[in-house]
Amino acid sequence: MKAICDTFAIVQSEMLMNGSDQQLEIAAEKLNSTYDEFEKQDVLVEVKRLRRHICAAQVEVEIAASWSAKEVLQFIVKYDFNESLPNICQVLQYFLTVCVSVATCERSFSKLRLIKNYLRSTMLQKRLTSLAILSIERIVANSIDFDSVIDKFASLKARKIKL
Repeated sequence: MKAICDTFAIVQSEMLMNGSDQQLEIAAEKLNSTYDEFEKQDVLVEVKRLRRHICAAQVEVEIAASWSAKEVLQFIVKYDFNESLPNICQVLQYFLTVCVSVATCERSFSKLRLIKNYLRSTMLQKRLTSLAILSIERIVANSIDFDSVIDKFASLKARKIKL
C-alpha cells in the first residue's frame, strides 16, 4: 500500500496544495515511470491549473490540503473541470480503483462463488453478473428506494393514455 501511495503521491491533496516544484517533479517522474501514459509535463501543468481552480473556487488551502483523493476528484467533477484536467482526473481514477491488496479481488470472487453455487442452474450469465454487482456493492444497493424505482419504471412503461 505504501508503494501505491508513493507512486500516486502527486495526486494526494497535501502534495497537490503544498508541494514545491521540485517535489512535484519527483512525484510526476515516479508516476511516469510506472504509468508511461501520463506525460510528466502535462501532469505538472494540470497540477498548477488545479491549484488555480481551487483558489478561484475560494476554498482555503488548509482545507483543500486535508481532502482525500476522492474529495479532490469530486471537486473536479462538481465544478466541471474534467476537460481542463484530463490527466489529473485519470490519475485520480487509477489511484481510487487500483487494488492495494489481494483481499479486495478475493472478496469479489468469493461473492461470485457464493451466488453461483446457490443459483448455478437457474440463471443466465447476464443475471449472474448483475447479482454479483449487487452483492459486491450491497451498501449502495441497500440505500436504493425500490418503491420509487418501480413507480418510475411503471410510469415510463404505462400504455394507458390519461384523458
